[in-house]
Amino acid sequence: LEYVDADAVGMWGLSYGGYAALQLLGTHPQSFDVAINLAGLADLELYRDWAEETKYPAAVSSMAVRLGGEPWEAPKAWEQASPVTHFKNYENPLYSFHGTGDRYVNFEQLDLAVDELLETDAAHEWEYYPDENHLFSNRKTWERTFEKIETAFDTHLR
Repeated sequence: LEYVDADAVGMWGLSYGGYAALQLLGTHPQSFDVAINLAGLADLELYRDWAEETKYPAAVSSMAVRLGGEPWEAPKAWEQASPVTHFKNYENPLYSFHGTGDRYVNFEQLDLAVDELLETDAAHEWEYYPDENHLFSNRKTWERTFEKIETAFDTHLR
């Protein structure tokens, strides 16, 4: 689009969009100048195990179908589909937000991202929202999150 400055591109996403932000920042590191992850998956196998225990086995069966089998049957596919595999490739900043009361995506996904990214030179900031759910139910949480997103985009895209 004519109003898009191709020299500065950011992305943000919630849930699957958060997963996409985490994945693309590592698999296409030169394509995005900043990424925002809200409640995204960092490790598909970690999610699979959590979902099978806390939700129901059918919640993860579609992942196995898409990836050619369970993690022990198609380990390379699961590894390549997990953003954590690509964190070492990050060249640009990541901002992450997750509610600790999320029943759709375990907030340990953010724990893993934080731990792994601390081992790299990647610039990243994160924030946990105590007891918030997957889509954040508190207006103040959204206001805070959007302020942080706006600041991140102003800092890295202008």
